Amino acid sequence: MSENSTPSRLEEIAARIADGSASDEQMQRYLHWMEAAETSASQTDIPDPYEIEFLLQQRIWQAAGITPVRQVRRPVLHWLAAAAILLVIVTGTWWYLQPGKPSGDQLTNQSQPKHDRMPGGNKAMLRLADGTLVPLDSSANLSFLQQADARLDAGEGQLSYSGHDATIENHELITPAGGQFQLTLPDGSNVWLNAASSISFPTAFGGQERRVRISGEAYFEVAHDAAKPFKVDIEGKATVTVLGTHFNINAYADDNAIRTTLLEGKVQVETGSSQRQLLPGDQGIVRGAEPVQVRQVNTEGVMAWMNQQFYFDNADIHLLMKELSRWYGVQVEYRNQKTLNHFSGYLPRQARLSEIIKILKLSGIQLELDEKTLIVND
Repeated sequence: MSENSTPSRLEEIAARIADGSASDEQMQRYLHWMEAAETSASQTDIPDPYEIEFLLQQRIWQAAGITPVRQVRRPVLHWLAAAAILLVIVTGTWWYLQPGKPSGDQLTNQSQPKHDRMPGGNKAMLRLADGTLVPLDSSANLSFLQQADARLDAGEGQLSYSGHDATIENHELITPAGGQFQLTLPDGSNVWLNAASSISFPTAFGGQERRVRISGEAYFEVAHDAAKPFKVDIEGKATVTVLGTHFNINAYADDNAIRTTLLEGKVQVETGSSQRQLLPGDQGIVRGAEPVQVRQVNTEGVMAWMNQQFYFDNADIHLLMKELSRWYGVQVEYRNQKTLNHFSGYLPRQARLSEIIKILKLSGIQLELDEKTLIVND
C-alpha cells in the first residue's frame, strides 16, 4: 500500500469527505482506492464506505433544508457499488457543500415552488367479495373485520387476517398513488405494498397451494409451509413459486418488465414455457414473451423503498419521474421530449416534493411544480 493510501491517510480523507472539506483530488483518490480494494486480499483496514456515504447523504439533505431520516444499516455490497454512490456526489450535488455555495435558506428563497406536495403515507382501500370498497382508516365501517377474522391498525398501516374464516372470500388490498400498506396474510406471511399497487388474496388458504395476485410493487416475507407452496400471480403474465423466502416484485403496468428480486431462500420465476430459479441477489426479469432473464443486482437499492428512500442507479429522467409521480400523486409534463438527463443516488421518501426538487436542481435537473403537475424543463 502506497504512502498516499495508508489506513491513517485514508481515514483522514474519509473524515474530510464527511465534513465537506475534501478536495476533488482527495475525492478521486478515495474512489480509486475503493476500486482497488475490490480485488484486495485483505480489507481489514478499509474505512467503512457506507458510513461515509451516509454522512454525505445527510449533509446534502441538511444543506437543502431537509430533516434527515433515520439511518438504516444496509447489507454490505461490493466496494465498487459504494464508490459509484460517492462518484455521484462528486459529480452532482457535492459542489453544493463547498465554501461559497448558497445555503439551504438561500436556495429555498430562490426556488421555492408555488405549490407543494407532502410525501406519501399509510393509505389503502379494501375491496370486499361483493365489490364494496372500504377505506382503511378510523372513519370506515369496519364490520367486515369480525366476519373475516381480521384486525386493522390504521395508524400503523397494517391489516392482518387470522385464517380462521369459515367462509373463504376473496379480498383485494389497493394502495393509491402516495399510499403504502402492510398486510399479514391468513398463513402468517407478510406483504408490504408500495404506492399504486394491489394484492388479491383469500381470507383463508384452502386447497393444495397458497395463491395471491399482485400488480405494482410488493415485498414478501413468506411463512414456510413445504406442503403448501406459495404462488404469486403477476397479472397473468408471470408466476413466482416459493416455499418460504424474502423477495420483492416490481410489476407496474407502465414499465416494460416484471422484476423479481430474491433476498433470502429460493424462488422460481415462470412465464409461458420459460422457468428460472433465483438465488439470493438474483433478479428475474420478464419482458413480454421473452424467456426469463436472470442477473445479479444491488439488493439494497431494490429495497430502498422499504427503508423510506428512493434509489436510482444511472436512471433516466423518465424512470425518476415515474417514481416521484407514484409517491407524490402528481402528473408529469415534459417541456423537452429529448431530455437525456440521468440520475444516481438516494433521495428521502419522507421529504416534501419541494425538497426533492431542490436536490434534483443541484444535480442539474430543472423541475417546477404547478399544482399537481411536475414539469421537466430540461
